[in-house]
Amino acid sequence: MVTQMKILFYLWFVGALAVSALGSPSVVERPSITIEGAKELVAKAEAKARTLNRTVCIAVVDNGGNLLAFERMEGAFLAGIDLSQGKARSALRFEEPTAKIEATVHDGRYALVTAGAVEMQGGIPLLRGSEVIGAIGVSGADTASDVPIAESAVTDFAP
Repeated sequence: MVTQMKILFYLWFVGALAVSALGSPSVVERPSITIEGAKELVAKAEAKARTLNRTVCIAVVDNGGNLLAFERMEGAFLAGIDLSQGKARSALRFEEPTAKIEATVHDGRYALVTAGAVEMQGGIPLLRGSEVIGAIGVSGADTASDVPIAESAVTDFAP
């Protein structure tokens, strides 16, 4: 009887180790941008905005849409605070630039406005391979500036 108990305990112990080594079958691990990476993107976007003589708000969110880094440049309008974060979250949720979301609405897909997205250009998802690891949103200038500012930040970004 004692031997059988030892065998059962051994089997349970080995099984527990195997599950912990493989991870829980009910939990998915997803890569995400780091705070350091988010700060780097904000700095690059701010530098581009300065070269264009624009004042903007810049937001970077992680893979869950949580704000990691934010900058409101001196003089940027207040609505840009919410808009930049909304653009970043929309780019994350739809896994595509918000310029495409805006174009979809303009092409007649008006029901999209009920999805809680910010349908304005300036949000770009951050990719590592084919996985979305976060997003950046820029707001405060105009479409002709918000997009290039966001794009300049993600150019050469290597997560």
